[in-house]
Amino acid sequence: MPPLPDPNSIFLNAPYNEEFMSLYVAYIVGLRQLNLVPHLASEIPGGDRRLNNICKLIQCCRYSVHDLSREEASSDLNGTDPNIHHGTAVGVLRELCNVFRRSVAPTVPGMVAVYRFVHGNLDAILHRHGSTNPYDRSEFVELCWLSKTLADLTHNTKPVVQSL
Repeated sequence: MPPLPDPNSIFLNAPYNEEFMSLYVAYIVGLRQLNLVPHLASEIPGGDRRLNNICKLIQCCRYSVHDLSREEASSDLNGTDPNIHHGTAVGVLRELCNVFRRSVAPTVPGMVAVYRFVHGNLDAILHRHGSTNPYDRSEFVELCWLSKTLADLTHNTKPVVQSL
């Protein structure tokens, strides 16, 4: 029997390429601002059982986002998609707020400010890891940490530094 999904976990399936990078950062920032915990397939190391482990990761997540915006749109709603983000980071943040309603929700302008800060620090994060790939596990983890830290600061919901 698969484990029960974590109520705040979300599997993010999106293109891992340069053209999608700003939307990728927007998804991470937006999800962390909404107190959701994103997961990627890149968290799973390679090997013979990688696909099985990715399936287990997906099963552990309550939600799953599959951004196929690079593909031709296909919809059964007369060609419209109610969750379209128009290919912009602001669009991603706005649609995340529309889909994941919270009792205490961040504002889109507040999320945009956090996004700009995180995106502005992306090169420093990559440099610190000696990498050019923000989709690698350690870079993803740092992007999530920074986004969550800023969410905690902007929401003032709990201390950023906790004693051990």
